[in-house]
Amino acid sequence: MRFLFIFLLFQAFSNIEHDVAVAEFYFSLDKEYIQLSIQVDKKDMEKVIPEDELEIPEVLDLGLVQSYLNKNLFFKIDGESIGFDIKDIQSDRFHYNIECISNTKKKSDIIHNIDVRNTFFLDEIEDHSNIMSFDWKGKTRTFRIHEKRKEIQV
Repeated sequence: MRFLFIFLLFQAFSNIEHDVAVAEFYFSLDKEYIQLSIQVDKKDMEKVIPEDELEIPEVLDLGLVQSYLNKNLFFKIDGESIGFDIKDIQSDRFHYNIECISNTKKKSDIIHNIDVRNTFFLDEIEDHSNIMSFDWKGKTRTFRIHEKRKEIQV
């Protein structure tokens, strides 16, 4: 029920500019890989990747975002580190939507532990939160990551 409320809240305001510093991370499992969808506010991304670092103004550089992702998202399944490769970056008026896939195939359909450390924007933006949702086999768990809680275990 909590996930449904958070999901509906973010969907209702996803195309409206807001002052709440939040990014959404949605992890899902397909047959072989972990999919990751990230939605971030353009203004927040500009604070970590300034426009003067971009080759083409207002076009987010995939390499710069990949580097930032690698430095700020640490993901382990049953003790094995998993990285993510960015497949695509789309944008609308206020947000970037970043689609990623794990760079390692999952070893088993059974997952015992997921450990995540997510510092995306937490050091650069005051009072920022990351909403992390995990959809595994029809079950969804949602967590809030913030300055005082950067790591979770699922």
